[in-house]
Amino acid sequence: MVEHTPRVQACPEPARFARELHADWLMVEPPAKKTSALARLLPDALMGIGIAVGTSAFLAGLPLMGGAAVAFALPYLLSPLPTIFYAPFACVVLFGIATMRLGFVLGPALVAGTVYWLIAYNHDKYRPHLDAVTPPAVAPMRNDHTLIALDNSRGETARIHVLARTPLSVATGDASHRWRVERPASGEVCFKSENVERAMQFLDAGYVDKCSVTEIFRAFTDGLYLRTRSVTAANPAQELTGFYGHVFSLSERIDDQDRLLARRLMGEFTIAPPIFLKLFGKQPEKIDLGPRIDADQFLADAAGMSLEASRRRLEPFPFAEVLDRIELYFQRHEEIDASRKQTAADAARYRWWTIASRAARDGKLDLRPRVTRLLAATDTPRLIAALNTVNAVPPEQRDFADARMFELVFLVQDKRVLDQLQSAWRLRRRADASAAPIASDLRAQAAARMEDASLNAQQREILRAISGQ
Repeated sequence: MVEHTPRVQACPEPARFARELHADWLMVEPPAKKTSALARLLPDALMGIGIAVGTSAFLAGLPLMGGAAVAFALPYLLSPLPTIFYAPFACVVLFGIATMRLGFVLGPALVAGTVYWLIAYNHDKYRPHLDAVTPPAVAPMRNDHTLIALDNSRGETARIHVLARTPLSVATGDASHRWRVERPASGEVCFKSENVERAMQFLDAGYVDKCSVTEIFRAFTDGLYLRTRSVTAANPAQELTGFYGHVFSLSERIDDQDRLLARRLMGEFTIAPPIFLKLFGKQPEKIDLGPRIDADQFLADAAGMSLEASRRRLEPFPFAEVLDRIELYFQRHEEIDASRKQTAADAARYRWWTIASRAARDGKLDLRPRVTRLLAATDTPRLIAALNTVNAVPPEQRDFADARMFELVFLVQDKRVLDQLQSAWRLRRRADASAAPIASDLRAQAAARMEDASLNAQQREILRAISGQ
């Protein structure tokens, strides 16, 4: 009997077994790692913020890098600037929506929300302070002040009304921190050379026999003082954070000590972020706090006039009295402006012409008798004033002075008068069809005398203009 012995399979060698097992593993692909949308949210948001803010800031800085050419063109480019600055934010958001990547939407939204919150927080923090610095107005402690002061020279006509209608002096400050004080005056003082120009301005406003005398002071110790301050980004007010505009402060000064009577803020309040983020903030708030005080109203109140009346000449305007007064200056030949070599008569002649022309234009005065009287004179200022004004008369009446103007061609030798005479005749020739024509006999006389040997070249030119040749 043969005994059966079972066959035992030999175990593979450990090294070969390991190699075969490793080969099997290599044939199996490992599972792919999935990146969740939540894991990409923060990087996408940060990237979106960086792209949007960086690109907008770069666009905002282009004018600074563009030099003179861009600076010159900047006013013409202001209208599309908001679109340019916010286009990067819109593009990033649209990209995020198109690719379903929420971070690119969330990033710009976080910037907008943060900017809005910060601006709103600072708005609520600083805005109440503006109400605190505009307390209710109080009355002056004294009513016998003889001077009012402004730190600028606005309201020229209103200041003339104050000086002509009240005993108050008016002081205006200048850049060198000095005060120019004008005091009301009348009579012979107004004929002094240093006061002539100011007297002409009073006459132009309608005040006869009124003027002012001027003194310069380093300071004043008593009076009512209106200070006007402009608050801008370049000239901010630390105590008025967020306010940009004008601050009007009315004070009473007694013995060089100021007491605030009223304050007005007029402008806008805004906490301004960089320009490329401004759209995300609160819109500027219009500000007009405190009693209605400004330079014009201050002067109108001092003159006892309405604001509208203080900005105009006196009404009704005394044209005849004013022109009579100005004619008294025609014989004053002293120099009042060395830089322009202007005499008192020159200033008076110019002012007479402007007022007479206004009277004719408004139909308030018939200038023909006055011009005829001045043309009968022989002095240069009167003749020039009259010749300047001939063509201010209505066209159909302008022939009233033709005969006298023809005589003057042969009577005067002063170059200034001849220049005005030549200009007056040229304007007569160019008048429209409604103007009275030059008489035919006058044209014939002018043509006949053109060859007169005693005449100079300019006189012949005038005769040629009269004759129409």
